Amino acid sequence: GKAGGSGVPLGWLLDPSELPTLEAFVTSFLLGFNAPPVRTAARAVLMGVWRALPTGSNMQVHLLKALLRHLPLLAPYGSNAGEFVVLLKWLLATGESPSNNSSNSAVVASGPRLKAKRRGTDSHAKVLEECVTPLVLGELVTALKVQNQVVTHHPNSAIYASLDSLIEMEGYYLEPEPCIACNTVEVPFMRMKLAALKAETKYTDNRIMVRFTSCHSIQAVFLTIHDPRRSRMVKTVNIYCNNKPVGDLSELTNSWAKWHKVQSCAVRPGQREAKVSLLLPAACCNLMVEFDAFHTSLQAAATEVLMCPRCSRAVTDRHGICKNCHENAYQCRQCRNINYEKLDAFLCNECGHSRYGRFEVGFQARPSCAHAAVLSEEDARAARTQVEAESTNASRRYQQLTGLKKLVLKLLRSMEESTATAEVDTSTSSNAVQHLILSLPFTSSFKINRRIAALGV
Repeated sequence: GKAGGSGVPLGWLLDPSELPTLEAFVTSFLLGFNAPPVRTAARAVLMGVWRALPTGSNMQVHLLKALLRHLPLLAPYGSNAGEFVVLLKWLLATGESPSNNSSNSAVVASGPRLKAKRRGTDSHAKVLEECVTPLVLGELVTALKVQNQVVTHHPNSAIYASLDSLIEMEGYYLEPEPCIACNTVEVPFMRMKLAALKAETKYTDNRIMVRFTSCHSIQAVFLTIHDPRRSRMVKTVNIYCNNKPVGDLSELTNSWAKWHKVQSCAVRPGQREAKVSLLLPAACCNLMVEFDAFHTSLQAAATEVLMCPRCSRAVTDRHGICKNCHENAYQCRQCRNINYEKLDAFLCNECGHSRYGRFEVGFQARPSCAHAAVLSEEDARAARTQVEAESTNASRRYQQLTGLKKLVLKLLRSMEESTATAEVDTSTSSNAVQHLILSLPFTSSFKINRRIAALGV
């Protein structure tokens, strides 16, 4: 959009009447979003708006004032405020208008160029003078003093300072109430195999149903086809999701209403790999891959001969019974199951084996905390049970953390006492400590504190 014909991209953000919208944009995307790419994109948007504004204009003043108002409020956002600070630093430091950096002219005289640069610097200085007032600086200093006092008087500050002198540690692992912003890490999507996620697998004549060990957000499904047979090849693959935890997949086997189709993919004849990308990541506790349609080749099918799995002779009986050993040739080659309802099934409904190829399913996924909507009294009871179980688990983890904190304190005190009281022969102990450090594996990758090594000696 454009503001009042000014030609400024997203200029409506800077309309004084749209101040709540600008505040919401900064709070939601530049500060509150846990995904670093989103915060980076929000910073780039505001930098682009600033570049498009005339240097020294009231709109630049409006934008800078709106950002400075957030300075005293940054503490709760933790490390998420990094992009905001980078943007503010850039806004306060820059003094050039984009028009001054234009490369449309091949040759620009140094005199006019220098004058334009000075005018831009003067205009920027006026913006800073109007925005960075003593009141703003006072609020910033007050906020810094408050946060410094919080850090200084933090119950675990002495422990972290002692640990930092001994080991390389990133993070604050002794906090019973960690910062929500800093500890809500955006886990990237990773490619995972089916075996790493599945708790249970069931099959039908053309479907693979998977119950995950926990809820996962699925971004894409990968299908790898090994040794496809030309007589019958996959043509269409459908992906269905269900985000309600179940105890057994049999509850979903014939319940189509509980499945939600999220994507479909066409597969070419002879294609060995297919990627089904979802338009939006879907939270799944259960997932189904359906082979919906097939490429068939009558010529290839005519040359195929049904062989007996026992005596390896050709079977011509339409029911698949071998005349030599009376075995059923339609039995699964892997588990000997026979699907009497559909003898020419694409998949074995017991083990998933297929005589038309071998299929591997993978996912682009990450763990998810999403939960199915509570729609009935039964769902409410299940949700309460899960909340109680998680509360018990959280309490147990808290007790473990408290015990570890006491142990760390005890070890730090013993190290301080040993350092203060022990008199170690320098010539002997130094060599022993060095020998111990060199004898440890991966010494080049890790830094071993000499005080810790001295305890080992």
